[in-house]
Amino acid sequence: MSCLACGRKWIVHEEKETDVHLALRLLADAEDDVFDRAILLTADSDLVPVVRMIKQRHPSRHLTVAAPPGRFSGGRHLQKVADSYFELNKRRLARHLLPEKVVDSNGRIVAVRPASYAPAVS
Repeated sequence: MSCLACGRKWIVHEEKETDVHLALRLLADAEDDVFDRAILLTADSDLVPVVRMIKQRHPSRHLTVAAPPGRFSGGRHLQKVADSYFELNKRRLARHLLPEKVVDSNGRIVAVRPASYAPAVS
């Protein structure tokens, strides 16, 4: 944000309720028997209650939490309630990148990986 009068700038964090929507969708999918195993890519401890509830109501559902790089400590509470937990790292991410171009069955390019996502050349 910036002040139009003085030009001063600052960062504002806006709550978009993404964690709430994700929690509701995950719970609904568990209730609707949509998955046996789920992987949550997050370190947001706001999701602890929904993971705990799913494990209580559906103990056979396997929930894995994959923390984004550098966020391992932020997910310690999730680590306690999930079935498994790991932190992604640059090497693991590089092994699982989409190809530079994704092509459909007709040979049309349907997605292009951003250049900034390209694996580091060693």
